Amino acid sequence: MAGFGDAEAALERFAASARAGGAAAAANAMAGRFVDHEQKVTLNRSTHARGSRGAAPRGSPPARVSGWLAASFQIDRAAPGGDSASALAGPTAIYSRLQELGGGITKDPGFMHWVDYGGPQYRHFVYVGPHPYMRPGVEAVIADGSLRAAAAEAFAAATGQ
Repeated sequence: MAGFGDAEAALERFAASARAGGAAAAANAMAGRFVDHEQKVTLNRSTHARGSRGAAPRGSPPARVSGWLAASFQIDRAAPGGDSASALAGPTAIYSRLQELGGGITKDPGFMHWVDYGGPQYRHFVYVGPHPYMRPGVEAVIADGSLRAAAAEAFAAATGQ
């Protein structure tokens, strides 16, 4: 097409930059920004001592007790190459999904046992209310622009643009 040669060349250079590692760098930076926000902000909104009554209100992120949930976040990094890339980020703590969505835990046969502010506890069934932290964390880094900024900075650094 006449007159579009410069635009076509620029798009091809941009695509080549993405394939050369820019897309992976952007995806990895976005995952890193999300994890940083989760560990430093979302999962630090409330805290209480182990065994004390101080659960976070239903619907808010879980209260920090040991810090294990925040520390368990891992990133499955994107590999360079290709026009697009995906990096995965999330917690590995066994109770992470239960905290996010809520639900019940049943121990049958037998009992679950723990000690808290009321002394020893023995239960066949325990319900944990939802304490979402993943969705609010994603929404926060999108809303404040830091997710987009992390991707743009990493893409520019990886591609020299």
